[in-house]
Amino acid sequence: MGGITKRDDRYLRKQLVHGNRSVVSRAAKNTDPLSLWATKLRVTKPFNKVAVAMAHRLARLIWILLTRQEYYRAVPASLEVGA
Repeated sequence: MGGITKRDDRYLRKQLVHGNRSVVSRAAKNTDPLSLWATKLRVTKPFNKVAVAMAHRLARLIWILLTRQEYYRAVPASLEVGA
């Protein structure tokens, strides 16, 4: 699976990116693994690139959950690998 391209559903891509802009803007105040990842990325990358990267990461997660027909199960931060 590649990046978020312009070939796919424009509305879905727009919603993912807009939603993640709000997550990235508040990431510095949170301590969950995804916010820490976004904060670390934010040091070296522009704001919108981080928002798109996070949207891509969440799109991959959504795709995996849909193909496996599973519900999301949060993993405690101590068990998470490769965050």
